[in-house]
Amino acid sequence: EFPIVFMVGMEEGLFPHQRSIDSDEELEEERRLCYVGMTRAKEKLYMYYSCRRRIFGREQYNLPSRFIDEVDSSCVDREYFVQPQATKSWTGRSYVEEPNFDEGCDSTDDFDQRPQEEIENDVGFRVGARVKHPLFGAGIIQRVDGAGSNQKVMLRLQNGQIKTLVVKYAQLEVL
Repeated sequence: EFPIVFMVGMEEGLFPHQRSIDSDEELEEERRLCYVGMTRAKEKLYMYYSCRRRIFGREQYNLPSRFIDEVDSSCVDREYFVQPQATKSWTGRSYVEEPNFDEGCDSTDDFDQRPQEEIENDVGFRVGARVKHPLFGAGIIQRVDGAGSNQKVMLRLQNGQIKTLVVKYAQLEVL
């Protein structure tokens, strides 16, 4: 036992793990493991989840773990934090990390749980599509990340340059 216990990654697909969700037996084992972790806290237990994280280079939107909701609400003191994401800006000599408080769980991001291929087809940008940028010219989309207002595309231009662009600002035209 410990005075304070932190349980992080309390998200559907992580805890309980994606592979155990379809099996009642495996889900019960995950629930038991969660209970074991929770009962190790003597004074305080912190259970954290992230509404958005990058896994294997892809942005993923997450739901809180079902185990959090299974805790008796009289025992829970819920607090929500928006973690600033660092952005880099050029000072003339080097890049400096600056917090960005505009991003977080309660932002206006689309919360789209569809498969990536379905999202790509829905907005018209898919890997291999030829597009034209007003400043950089024509190119081919190499990668599509995210969805909604924060969707990004990696574009290989005709001159070989690679550009990563946010779709809502890029003014791309499909060729």
